Amino acid sequence: MALKSKTMKKITEMLKALTEKKMVFKNKTGLIIAFILILLIVGFVTFNYVRHSEKKEVTVNQTETIPVQVAEARLTNLQRVLELTGEIKPAAAVNVYPKIGGEIIEKIDA
Repeated sequence: MALKSKTMKKITEMLKALTEKKMVFKNKTGLIIAFILILLIVGFVTFNYVRHSEKKEVTVNQTETIPVQVAEARLTNLQRVLELTGEIKPAAAVNVYPKIGGEIIEKIDA
């Protein structure tokens, strides 16, 4: 209601300002357009007020129980074993070549 009354006050202030400045509509079309605009503004404000007030009323607190199984906690050693069959491939393969060709004759430990 507070929102509607504020809007109505603004509209009446606008109308008073129009009459004080002695703005006279020269033909009926200007008056009709002004009236339609005022009706649209009032309708829009009313629609938003009703929509927001309905959202507040719709909220319902309901609790739903879901059946669960409960187990007692205990300390134990867990083993993580994964047995799979397949082929292991690297993400990238590299070929290694020496800068100088030759043959290794003797290994020297330093």
